[in-house]
Amino acid sequence: MNIPATDSSVFALLLLSFVCLGCWANTLKLAGPRWRFEYFYLDFSVGALALAAIASFTLGSSGTDLGISDRVLVAGRMAQAWAVLGGVVFNIGNVLLIAAVSLLGMSAAFPLSTGVALIVAAVTSFRPGNVLLLSLGIACCLAAVILDARTCIKRSGNPTPAKRIPGKPAPLDQRRMRVVKGLITGVFGGVFLGFFYQLAANGIDGEFGLGPYVGVLLFALGILGSTLVFTLGFRMAAIEGTPVRLSSYFRGSLKAHLLGWVGGAIWAAGWLAALLAKMAPSEANHPEWPRLAVPIFSALLYVLWGLIFWKEPGTVRAKSIRSSVLAAAVLAIAIVLVSNGLVG
Repeated sequence: MNIPATDSSVFALLLLSFVCLGCWANTLKLAGPRWRFEYFYLDFSVGALALAAIASFTLGSSGTDLGISDRVLVAGRMAQAWAVLGGVVFNIGNVLLIAAVSLLGMSAAFPLSTGVALIVAAVTSFRPGNVLLLSLGIACCLAAVILDARTCIKRSGNPTPAKRIPGKPAPLDQRRMRVVKGLITGVFGGVFLGFFYQLAANGIDGEFGLGPYVGVLLFALGILGSTLVFTLGFRMAAIEGTPVRLSSYFRGSLKAHLLGWVGGAIWAAGWLAALLAKMAPSEANHPEWPRLAVPIFSALLYVLWGLIFWKEPGTVRAKSIRSSVLAAAVLAIAIVLVSNGLVG
């Protein structure tokens, strides 16, 4: 099993995780607004599992360490269950995050869910030695979430709303309800994302853990299995629009399916790189907190993608841009504080 052992390899893996985790959601945007996020996520799950399997049976099986089957036997069923459970919990949060992206845009949804996730992770990790750092981090997270929510609400406003048609809600009301739904969805997504890592770490970390390669493989199995269950749920209810029909998924274009597969593979590569960097031996002389913080910083990339590249609704206004950048800056401070607190 290939594990990094030098500063340069750790740095390269952190850079890879930052880029991959900060870019994969663009494939949803590239698929177009007509392709529902529920369909995209089915392909995302398949792509993530495919990349995890390829990495496990190639890089994960080389070297002098235990092979895949040996690693699974040493870790035991409890470790396997933790890794799969971590994938399921992550998947609930990530599905809700993607739904929030479809409602709010990535420049708002990612900072919102990331801020809430950091709050959850910090609250569940208080120790006598890290109370101050985590408390300051939580305060910054709350400030970033509030700023982000206010920006979303302001974007939904319209100084000259269209005339109301009898029997139908005003366009302004529809936009506001969409934003409120997106904020609620993003917050709940962040709650689940705040729990998943510790669950997965119970099965992946340690001398008798599954290790990064097998851990990501079982994690991805949890994602795919729970995605199939969620798809059945979306047939009866939908976060956005009308309930989905499974038959429409099979009528999707090759481009739409390919983008989902690529998005899942990019995410899995970033997640695996982050785990490998974190599990590098101490001889690498790399500070521990950046290994946790850099992958989380990738969420801030989506602010730039949304503001500059995708020109998301309302972001072309100078006030909206300043507000989004301010929320991202406060969140960046929160990431540094919470990361130091979690490893301290």
